[in-house]
Amino acid sequence: MTGDDSWGGGWRDYALSATYTSLLLILIVMGILAGGYHPSAVTMLSGYFEESRRGRVIALHMVGGSIGFSMGPLLGGLIAETLGWRFAFVILSFPAIFAVPLILKKFVLIEKTAGIGYVAMFLDLDEPSLFQML
Repeated sequence: MTGDDSWGGGWRDYALSATYTSLLLILIVMGILAGGYHPSAVTMLSGYFEESRRGRVIALHMVGGSIGFSMGPLLGGLIAETLGWRFAFVILSFPAIFAVPLILKKFVLIEKTAGIGYVAMFLDLDEPSLFQML
């Protein structure tokens, strides 16, 4: 989750930065945080899904990444051509930022079913979620 959130938030911050130094520092932090996601993603998915679904889940994860790497530059180029490069980074940061609460909710449901609570222990489940407050 940290990798996904830092990726989306980093692109938003990148678009709003004012100097070359801030651009460089944001990219360095983004690379460090988002880079921690890839080595652990398959292991995490393997631990959360039973063996009969594991191959499909990992395949969907890999296909999703490939689609993102293919469509991101295409959409980013079109948006940048129309609205400017800063808007392209802001708009393309939204899917990553909004995916984090959905992913957390899904993993909490999986953990409840499996009787484990790795994600839930970091969340205060007695408090209403953002979606419930809206």
